[in-house]
Amino acid sequence: MNPARKRLPKTSGTHAKQVSSRSALSHRLFAWLILAAAVLAAYGWSLGDGLALDDHWHQRGLRSSDWSLSSLIETTTLDAEQLIHTWWQERPVRWQYARPVSVLLMKVVHVTFGERPAAHHAVSLLLHLLTAIMVHHLCWQLTGHRFWSVVGGLLFVLYPHNAFAVGWRASQNVILQTALTLAAVFVYVRASGLNLAPDAPRQEGVPRLRRMALAGVIVLWVLAVFSRETAIVLPAVLVALDLGFGGWRHVRARWPVYALMGVASIVYLVWRLSALEPMPPVYLRRPDGPGYALWLVAKLIHYVCCAIWLAPMTIGPTGRFDPFTEVPGAMLLMIGIVVVMGAGYALVACRARGFWIWPMWIVLALLPVVPVLATPHAAYMCGVGFAVAAVLGPGLGRRRQPTVISRLSRAAPIFFLVASAVLVSLYRLQWTGMIAADRLVVDQIADRPPPNDEVTDLFFLNLPFTNIYAKLCLADRWGPSVENLGFHVLTWSPDLVSFEGRCTVTQLDGHRFSLRVDGRPYFSSLLGRVLIEAFRTSGRLRTGDEIETSDFTVRVVEADASGVHELIFAFPEPLASERYAFYLSTRLCPATRIRFRPDGEPATALPPTLAPPDDRQAVVAAAEAVESGQARAAEVLFAATNAENIEIRGPAETTLRHIGRHLAEALGAPVQQIFERESIGPSEWSALRRWWQWAVDDATLDELWVRRFDRDALRERRDEVPNARRYAARYFIRNDLYLTGPPYPGPR
Repeated sequence: MNPARKRLPKTSGTHAKQVSSRSALSHRLFAWLILAAAVLAAYGWSLGDGLALDDHWHQRGLRSSDWSLSSLIETTTLDAEQLIHTWWQERPVRWQYARPVSVLLMKVVHVTFGERPAAHHAVSLLLHLLTAIMVHHLCWQLTGHRFWSVVGGLLFVLYPHNAFAVGWRASQNVILQTALTLAAVFVYVRASGLNLAPDAPRQEGVPRLRRMALAGVIVLWVLAVFSRETAIVLPAVLVALDLGFGGWRHVRARWPVYALMGVASIVYLVWRLSALEPMPPVYLRRPDGPGYALWLVAKLIHYVCCAIWLAPMTIGPTGRFDPFTEVPGAMLLMIGIVVVMGAGYALVACRARGFWIWPMWIVLALLPVVPVLATPHAAYMCGVGFAVAAVLGPGLGRRRQPTVISRLSRAAPIFFLVASAVLVSLYRLQWTGMIAADRLVVDQIADRPPPNDEVTDLFFLNLPFTNIYAKLCLADRWGPSVENLGFHVLTWSPDLVSFEGRCTVTQLDGHRFSLRVDGRPYFSSLLGRVLIEAFRTSGRLRTGDEIETSDFTVRVVEADASGVHELIFAFPEPLASERYAFYLSTRLCPATRIRFRPDGEPATALPPTLAPPDDRQAVVAAAEAVESGQARAAEVLFAATNAENIEIRGPAETTLRHIGRHLAEALGAPVQQIFERESIGPSEWSALRRWWQWAVDDATLDELWVRRFDRDALRERRDEVPNARRYAARYFIRNDLYLTGPPYPGPR
């Protein structure tokens, strides 16, 4: 036999392996490029988003913290008293997290790149891409199918809930934790000798445990747990992998590993619960009676439903005391979605080894946060299980499924991929709306700072809760001297991102004013529960309650089970004191500085009334002057309201009604009611003129009227948050799943 012919098959086999290896490498590089392009297309905008919400607090901590463990933990410890003074607070309110590894990463980036938010966002994008690459590789190992593994990676990249996690620097911890957890899974698969391939032969024995690889798993797990607490579920995932891909013999052989990690988990939990302060009530609901277990079940159902149906993972049953009795229809809908989608998944993927692991992954990722207030970024880790589960069925190929089921399994992930591409854009709008709400009030205040250096205290009325970090934000605008100012919130807006109702601020004397809200009352609904149950020990505010602080006294004039409708604030110094600056948020203006009359100054003092003009052109000129910001030009218009000629009186009244109503509502003035009347008499016009003389000057008119459209872009972005709920309720569904159900109950 010719020796050359004998070597030919061996040479051909080697060549085939080389070709196959090059093809696999080319596929990986191509897939990584696709995933990188998808990450940039979906989340590249975050590079310009800057800081938002908790980021301000973290930035402050990064400036002052050192590299010690205690300092890294304190960097993310939120203390409500250091943010803004709340007069009804009776106990400390702190959020303390054990996430030193994620803070360490932020600290390294901060030291390396300085105070550049874009650098932190770039790290989040890179971590997200690395995790997506691992998801793609996991799908490839499980299915052996190149196309569907790319689809799986894209499903994770575009998983709609990731819009919040990737776009928000403060949630970088969940991205880091998921990346480390998934890396630990891959290392454990190697350490335990598991073969994830769909056609892997049945193992005759249990491979020897690779101790060095196991050590790597432990290190990655510890880093993940100290990045975010939810990584504590990894041991359960490893047991599932051994059972699903190795069988019971594999599980029995690995019990020392489970025991080691189980003991470590217990030690960690004991330390976490004893060394760090517990979370505030409502944010974390603790056992409070026989209904608690059902509430936990409802929360888990809601979490799982949102994770697989891609509905907004916000609030839901968190705001209910007993969801099964308060909103049974919502619970039935969520249960139905979970059952139907679970049955469909079992139908298309039941022939795959370990198919049950990936739904379990979703549940495990959510279990640690079930008692906690629902937030979208909590679903980030669920995206791994969702992406793998979506492509597991089609990745098996037709050989394992009947034709109809095969077609269904291929259609489902494509549908979810298209839906995710749409939803991630919509959720992006929601997130940028939160960013806009965070900035809108601060921008308005920064443009009209306190009038002099003698101001010591700033008081906020109807402040949206998204502006809890206003002091930190203004410190970046006005400088470090802000640290010496007292920041006091007199009322939080009943709505999270803006004030949607109407309020009236009435000065009672030189030291007191009343504040009344029409519409949703203060301290109502879920936000009211947070403000009362987390901050107070004596329960909700009631009519007649009087609370005295070192800075002022508050009396509750009217309150009921729905909330507080009217309050009276009394100050030791005159309201017009140069030490005080008051800012009011209304529907028309995010924050305008309001003035009060000095003590003893008569409110009725007015200059002589002008004679009514006899020329319509004079009225038109005066109206144009007022429109351009000349407040005193309104004297001609008020004089024209006394004219007998409708051609003169009509344009004057129209202009005054149009501009005056806007200013009165923006300032919370009591004269709002007069402007709403169909007919206004001479005495009422005189009262309006008296109010205008005192409350409206050129600066006020310029801020509230001439430049009223200056921040429309921010307003439109902010309004995406409430508008989404309105549109969903009007055109889609009224259900807690989409935050369109019945109002949430307030504090009890």
